[in-house]
Amino acid sequence: MNQFVVTPAAGKRVIAQATATLPRVQAALASGTVVIVAGTTNGYVAEEILKNLGQSAGFDRSRFFRGITMPPGRPTTETGRLPDESQFPGDVVIVSGEWRRGMTIFDIADDLKEGDVTGGRVGLDSRTWFLGDDCSSCGCLFRLLRL
Repeated sequence: MNQFVVTPAAGKRVIAQATATLPRVQAALASGTVVIVAGTTNGYVAEEILKNLGQSAGFDRSRFFRGITMPPGRPTTETGRLPDESQFPGDVVIVSGEWRRGMTIFDIADDLKEGDVTGGRVGLDSRTWFLGDDCSSCGCLFRLLRL
């Protein structure tokens, strides 16, 4: 067996490319809802899916996160957040193949149904498929699982 060492960015890109081709994701893109919750790895997933849909214009993964560890000396609020969150784009919500800009998981959660896909650390209910990440070791491993 061959082993390869890749940068974190390259690993996230490979995860994103594989995720974008999953049959459940493709089915939800065609006739359901896909929600990609903001996160650093999920930014790559959103980028790949939006690119495949021809809707990547205006998406920037540089602020596509809710919480991130900052190096010492970077300005944060008393609660540890960025002082200016005005550039947060929201989660990526795609309904029947159309990106609904500016929406978050909280805007669409009540409308999710069986066969829809969410990505990130948000659990909803047993009717939706959760595309989650497991960062317990050295990186993120995406998998599709039934809640």
